[in-house]
Amino acid sequence: MEHPNARTPETYNKRRAIYSYLAVIQYIQYINNFRDLHPDASPFTMVLTRYCDQYMNKRQIGSCNERTAEEYLTALGMETAARNFRTRTGEIDLIMTDKSALVFVEVKFRAGESAGSALEAIDIGKRRQIVRVSQQYLALHREYADRPVRYDCIGINGEDISYIRNAFDIKGNVL
Repeated sequence: MEHPNARTPETYNKRRAIYSYLAVIQYIQYINNFRDLHPDASPFTMVLTRYCDQYMNKRQIGSCNERTAEEYLTALGMETAARNFRTRTGEIDLIMTDKSALVFVEVKFRAGESAGSALEAIDIGKRRQIVRVSQQYLALHREYADRPVRYDCIGINGEDISYIRNAFDIKGNVL
């Protein structure tokens, strides 16, 4: 005689159907709550927000926002030189070329304002780290040695993008 909780194809399919039904109910509740909070949001935004909240970890959300920032800068006429350049010292999210300048870009994301704005998170320590990593990048890539260097920041707060061109200098001081 089988155990009453044994996983047979019949019980498996029943459980799957129940979980699917519950997922649909939760999704409908989420959409209704989202519409109440954000009446002007598009259906695409609702689905994307739900997907990001439920299925993406921090690194995936960061990659998604870095791609958004890259598209934004490309629309401004910049070209991508590198993405996520990592050393022992740290990481630079985007390295772009803008006419003759080499631009190192830090991208920060905040889903809400409770933790402050995204740009506020780029403190003096982070700026100095970006400068150190950029110097390592220039040492490895001599083809950019003769170009002027610029440090830009992009803050993404929910759906709002804030872009600061020439945000700080080589010492990490805010300009």
